Amino acid sequence: METRDVEWNRSTFEPQRLLAARSASWAIVDEAFTLLRPGMTSVDAREHIDRLLVARTGHRPWHPTQVRIDAETQIPFGARAESPSTVRAESLAFIDMGPVVDGYEGDVAATRAVSGEAHPLALAAESLHSDLVTHWKLHRPTGRALYMHASERAHALGLELATKGASGHRLADYPHDVRGQLRALDRCPRTCAWVLEIHLLDHARGLGAFYEDLLV
Repeated sequence: METRDVEWNRSTFEPQRLLAARSASWAIVDEAFTLLRPGMTSVDAREHIDRLLVARTGHRPWHPTQVRIDAETQIPFGARAESPSTVRAESLAFIDMGPVVDGYEGDVAATRAVSGEAHPLALAAESLHSDLVTHWKLHRPTGRALYMHASERAHALGLELATKGASGHRLADYPHDVRGQLRALDRCPRTCAWVLEIHLLDHARGLGAFYEDLLV
């Protein structure tokens, strides 16, 4: 059996369509946060958001939509909470979705306060992601080194960088034929090929913040 390189794509892969899917996905995330209302559970919220995804794209998402509220924001991707959380006016929430747009997945996630006000932990996750993208562009580290740098930066903020379920992953033409963790990559990651995932944990407050976006 042929062994394909971890950054392999089909000859039909079109980066501009992946970037278009990414842009469309961020617009859906913005709309999804407006659906969160005090009194609904995280399960209710996920059902509303999944209906929105189908309405906007005509397809079910590539991976199950994740909606985490307050203490649930510390739970890694794919893990289940013991019971659904209820949205409060002062809640912190993150939404992780994988819309399929024009045959390409736009895998994105963000953390925001339900009130719409700025939240320091959510801002820290987004800011760290942005700083890491700049670091990657300037210094061309391996994926492994990039995540080591991220961990050091998180520690300097008094936070923990969680990597279980948030180690970065490949994103390619849909459906995916290749897999791999960005945190384990021993080369500089190629543009438009990897999702950089940042999951920060604030143990003192019992909260987490998750942010992911394509490395471009």
